[in-house]
Amino acid sequence: HYGSVHVVCNNAGVGARGTMWELGVNDWEFVLRVNLWGVIHGVRVFAPHLVAQDEGHIVNTGSMAGLVSVSGTGPYNVSKHGVVTLSETLYGELQDAGSNVGVSVLCPGIIRTNLRNSERNRPEHLRDLDPEAVKERTQNTPGFSDTVRLQALPAEWAAECVFEGIKANRFYILTHDDHEGQIPRRHDAIQNDGNPAVVRSTVFAGGPIER
Repeated sequence: HYGSVHVVCNNAGVGARGTMWELGVNDWEFVLRVNLWGVIHGVRVFAPHLVAQDEGHIVNTGSMAGLVSVSGTGPYNVSKHGVVTLSETLYGELQDAGSNVGVSVLCPGIIRTNLRNSERNRPEHLRDLDPEAVKERTQNTPGFSDTVRLQALPAEWAAECVFEGIKANRFYILTHDDHEGQIPRRHDAIQNDGNPAVVRSTVFAGGPIER
């Protein structure tokens, strides 16, 4: 009815907070099913159609937590790192195929969404703890304070960044300044046999990136 698909945005996200030794298998399954498998399914369904018509653009939602690793959000980090490398791989494969289909990975900082209330969407069979226990574990995990949440940018800002990124055929689409230099710091540690820096969510609450 609507003709061909030209822009595909694989955008979904849930989280589970806690330390690596507190989180259960169900926490991992809940997050990976949505954040990573959602993107995998979206790419598998739509990429063949876009390749066949030799035009279009795929935008996969990663996160700054897909570029650096944040304490207290293990499953989220793993899922978003997965989305970034999936997107990079897809980009390379489309280039090898000589395709005109574009790919971008959106890596936002803290955006005003309902991500912090992910538990409302958790399937019953993936619940290990009662709601109060989850709330207590979340509050005791270093990370998103009320101050940080108040500094979050509106979702409309992220949308504008995406539109501009698609028009410019830009692969990495960021919404915030990397004001703590976390990305180059990570790369420097890798290149120089260093240890990873401890990263907390507060580093993602900087100002909007200049466009």
